[in-house]
Amino acid sequence: MASYRLRVAIPASEIKKHGYRSFINEGDADIVVFSKPHADDVEIIQKVRDSGAKSVVDLCDDHFDKPIWGEIYTKCAKLADRVTCATEEMARRIYTHTKIDAQVVPDTWEHEAPVHANGDNFLWFGHESNIKEIYKYLPMLKGVKLRLCTGNNNVLPTYVPWSEDALKAEFARANVVILPVSDPNTYKSANRLISAVMAGCFVVAENSLNYRDFRDYIYLGSLKGGMQYTQAFSHELNELTIRAQDYIASKYSPERIGAAWASVFDSI
Repeated sequence: MASYRLRVAIPASEIKKHGYRSFINEGDADIVVFSKPHADDVEIIQKVRDSGAKSVVDLCDDHFDKPIWGEIYTKCAKLADRVTCATEEMARRIYTHTKIDAQVVPDTWEHEAPVHANGDNFLWFGHESNIKEIYKYLPMLKGVKLRLCTGNNNVLPTYVPWSEDALKAEFARANVVILPVSDPNTYKSANRLISAVMAGCFVVAENSLNYRDFRDYIYLGSLKGGMQYTQAFSHELNELTIRAQDYIASKYSPERIGAAWASVFDSI
């Protein structure tokens, strides 16, 4: 899962630069981070507290309004020494439901490559739960050199089965990544956009509050308009994407995210 790779595996490696030793699912610890907590974690967090260790609960999804899940998230958040999340909007929602000030630690990226945005190879990628966002556009995209990279549980006629290596290869082949919006939730991270840009691709995204901070470097609007834009202004796509990479590197680099996690731990 992207949440594991971006919010567990990469930060666990980066915080070593700040004097922390990290273990995933093993070993004794002074601080235990619970990523995407479940029902069993309520009891485990209490045991962590009873042992004298500290706990951090990382909430990536807004499940507060769901029966059972809302209670689990609230209990976990109130038992923890710190609560973290990926976006300012999610922090606001956590405060609304728990009166706890969550510390915002954004997502980083996985693959980094030189910009290669000038071309007509298009890519959509995402979890199979997001397929609905691209499926409705497939009739409009006939004749476009579009590849789809996702998990195997889907209804797509053709696609590239997702793996880390497969996605990296698709990024290298693609010039433009398209990201229609199917989920109106504005609390979610822009990690797909960030990953696509840092892999060297121009991004066409439907208008969403999640992407507004990147509007100077990507096409933000209708998918049809974005496709037309990439044809009419193909000579500008590389320069825009270089600027996008510079902007993202200044805020979302693995080093900066590792430092942000270390700051959370330092504050306990």
